[in-house]
Amino acid sequence: MQTTTMISLQSSKVHVSSSSGFALAAFVRDQCNALKKPYKYEFAIPFWIQRMHVLPGNKTLYCPVEKVATTFWRRVIYQANHRSVIRHPYQVSIYMALSQNFHYPDKEQSAETLKSDFKFFFVRNPFHRILSAYIDKIFVPNPQFWDQFGRHSIQMFRKNDSRLCYHDATFSEFVQFVVWSVGHLKNIDPHFLPATEMCVPCTMDYSFIGKMESFSDDIYPVLEKIQLGTAIPVLKEDLNEFSNIDALQDSIFSPYGWKLEILQCMSWYEALRRVWRKLQMRGLIDVDHKFLLDKKAAEKLSKENFLEIAKRAWKESDVNKLKKQKIDVFIEMYRSVPINVLKKFVTAYKIDFHLYNYDPSPQEIFNRTLSYTRHNFADFRN
Repeated sequence: MQTTTMISLQSSKVHVSSSSGFALAAFVRDQCNALKKPYKYEFAIPFWIQRMHVLPGNKTLYCPVEKVATTFWRRVIYQANHRSVIRHPYQVSIYMALSQNFHYPDKEQSAETLKSDFKFFFVRNPFHRILSAYIDKIFVPNPQFWDQFGRHSIQMFRKNDSRLCYHDATFSEFVQFVVWSVGHLKNIDPHFLPATEMCVPCTMDYSFIGKMESFSDDIYPVLEKIQLGTAIPVLKEDLNEFSNIDALQDSIFSPYGWKLEILQCMSWYEALRRVWRKLQMRGLIDVDHKFLLDKKAAEKLSKENFLEIAKRAWKESDVNKLKKQKIDVFIEMYRSVPINVLKKFVTAYKIDFHLYNYDPSPQEIFNRTLSYTRHNFADFRN
């Protein structure tokens, strides 16, 4: 049940369809009617127009929200453009998905002209979305975001800092930077801009709003709507395996592409240890599977061999144990953030908590007396 939030929820008077994504879109439309000023940013509408992806035939519009399965939906767009040769989205590589030429609404088109199209986007609990951004963009070796996010997090919220690299920003420092950025409208980035600001659902009449938490159910009505139903049987059979192997490969292969930049900040051994810890934090490899390589072996390890080691560990990991481990990591990371900062975080994302019916005060992170298993994955000294 939804606990106390910053804005009182209005009772929904809309018909709830059998698909949660259609029901949530209707719920959001109903809630928007009661909001006088749903957006903070003056550029909200132009920002939406510049980001919306037009699928083939101009019948479907997708608004990407970073850290909410955007790569998957860009794969879907690629498949929609290559229907005769692509059976399912995971046959599309990440590079192919992200480097394709996307079509956007003409700048001359007003929001009114787009109301007849099928429009959709996906949302995610803000707490989980920001933790995912930290793990993928700062904790794991990623020089671009070390400079982009880590620099601000450390320079603004760490005393007596002098360094060339910003590879060890803590989660608490990152959350403080995100809260400051959203609150002051400065250094805004799509990886942590509130979903409501990115896709303006109180202005646009979305047909479907899916949730990351019910992703394995919510993707299918959209695929049916855009006439990619042939991919559904394959995904229903193997979605979990496809997504996990894809996460393993992307987490391991990407740092190899940035190796020269990474080595300016840390040893390759430490970089690969961080990748392994990321996979544990993501709930892909359990804590009992230690990173057993020494420094010499790490230097010689190819990305293909590293992937095979990670796949074996993933297959040997207990699913139930991984679920608990992922929850423990979530609690541990947010327990590192001061309560007063968490309250500011809730304020910064109050519109997302409100519209998409997420709990803004989960007891597992606000009640510091509750017990959990501490893993210390993100302790840079460990």
